[in-house]
Amino acid sequence: MNHHDEGSGERSYEIKWAGFGLDDTTWHVESDIPHCGRLISEYWERIEAVGASLCCAVDEVPWAIWLNKDHTKASKEALEKELNAMTVKIFPGASEPRLVKLFDEEVGDLSGADVRTCLKGRYSNTIKRDGRHKSRIVAQDLKKFGRAEAKDVYAPTPGFISLRFLLAAAPRSKYNVSTTDFDTAYLQGNGHKDGARKLFKLWDESTKSWAWYWLTGYIYGEQPAGKNWKDTLAGQLESESMGFVESKNAPSTYYNPASKTRVSVHVDDPIVVTLKPSPGEPDAKDEFYLRLKERFDIKGVTELQGDVNIDYLSMTIGTCPDGNTTLCNPEFIDQLVSKAGLLGCNPAKTAITKDLLREIAAEVELGSFLSAEDKTKFQSLMGDINWLAQTTHPDVMVAASLLGKRCANPTTSCIK
Repeated sequence: MNHHDEGSGERSYEIKWAGFGLDDTTWHVESDIPHCGRLISEYWERIEAVGASLCCAVDEVPWAIWLNKDHTKASKEALEKELNAMTVKIFPGASEPRLVKLFDEEVGDLSGADVRTCLKGRYSNTIKRDGRHKSRIVAQDLKKFGRAEAKDVYAPTPGFISLRFLLAAAPRSKYNVSTTDFDTAYLQGNGHKDGARKLFKLWDESTKSWAWYWLTGYIYGEQPAGKNWKDTLAGQLESESMGFVESKNAPSTYYNPASKTRVSVHVDDPIVVTLKPSPGEPDAKDEFYLRLKERFDIKGVTELQGDVNIDYLSMTIGTCPDGNTTLCNPEFIDQLVSKAGLLGCNPAKTAITKDLLREIAAEVELGSFLSAEDKTKFQSLMGDINWLAQTTHPDVMVAASLLGKRCANPTTSCIK
């Protein structure tokens, strides 16, 4: 997604992982990712296509466009708004702003080692569909120059199997299903222990200059930021006022024995299941969010009902007229059908047949394997099908497993 020249001929890249969002990217020096040659080449092709050799992400706006005459005013306002939020606003759980600017005397006292080893950061700029300009300060926390221990960075997320069970065990006649958005979640994580500060220098492409700050807590892009956020949220849920316990075999899934409320949290995206209140009784949903607001800033609550769906991790949670809850991914399905060249075809009642498996086995005996090009196409389709089997379509799990065994040497009928 991004690149940064580290000096001495080294270059680092920011990587976005399939199935994760822009808040879960990681930085790696090129020598640490030897098998990403094709992705790096495609990245540079995209950069050249927009005529910008400056550091920018695929989903970001290049600085050359961000600062042109059509965007200058809105862009500078967005930069100022983000810097003001980071240097003035005190986030929940903190006692001072996330960035505290160094005095000139403090900058003058920095040693050469301080300058070389301090954490670097930059602005990440985007333009929303409605035209709003948004900027975010992110860290470039390179593992090569300081790999954090697994215990300090590992933040487990719930599996889709537990999410499906959660929804299946919550009939709409008895339960409410809802969600909320945390306002810049990672910045609401607990601050550095004992008031410890970290040296941070921020690059501003608009002024071509560095600015020096003390970093008082974790920000987006830092290795421990996800773990710190998970611990912060779990601490609030498991507090005496909220009374939740975390599942033993489904991480980041919580249960309240008293209210019967269940919560599944994928990083900062919660799905909350609460009992519908009886007449005259308090609503467990309202109580849950009231307690959550005691520690966190949230943007509002969306409740699953009627024609109101919940957008969740690129999927859609909805309801049928009979009250059943649905979990689907229509955009992904449409793209897969189109990719496979099956637009307009009739649906099949079974995902795979015994006759087709016999054909594949016979072709293996005859050595009738696919060409390199068709093999790549088959593997790409299988990747998509496996994703569906793990998320919204467990009914294709058996077919995916049987065909997956042929990925190394697929035959002609494997595509069929």
